[in-house]
Formats: sequence, structure tokens, C-alpha cells
Amino acid sequence: MAPKDPRGWKGSERLRGRRELVDQAIAANVEPSFPRGSGNFVLKLPGGKRALLNRADGTPTPEGEHWSAKTGKPPQQGIDYTPKQPLIHI
Repeated sequence: MAPKDPRGWKGSERLRGRRELVDQAIAANVEPSFPRGSGNFVLKLPGGKRALLNRADGTPTPEGEHWSAKTGKPPQQGIDYTPKQPLIHI
């Protein structure tokens, strides 16, 4: 029987591949955005994929931490959907 892969090996290999795609997007000057109707901060990657940088609650993902470290920019915290008080004109 073949030896098992160390625990987490496949996850780290996947993350390494995703980081390479994030690096390619950074080199191509792709800016992250909030998709319509979503509070998640995403970066469009080559091959029609997307990397989730920040979740809707503002917590960064491993890809978001990598993007922030490479670009020197802080990740966005999300969109504030709370209603603002209307101005009262008297």
C-alpha cells in the first residue's frame, strides 16, 4: 500500500497554486472589487476564476492576506449597508 500524504499537503499545494494566480493578477494590474449584490471582496484571476480576499464579515482569507502583503494595500472591510439617517430640512 502506498504511504499516505501528510495531513494538509493537498490543501497547501492548492493554496500555493492559488497564490501564483493571485501573483499573476497583481502583475496584470487587476484591481479587486465587490461583485454586485455581494459583500465579499474578490479578485478576478486568469482563467475566469476569482479569489475571495475578504468575506462579508470583514475577515481576510489566506489569499487576501497574500494579496495585501504583495500589494501593500489593506484589504477592504466590506460595504456598509446600514441605512443613513435622512437630512431634515426645516
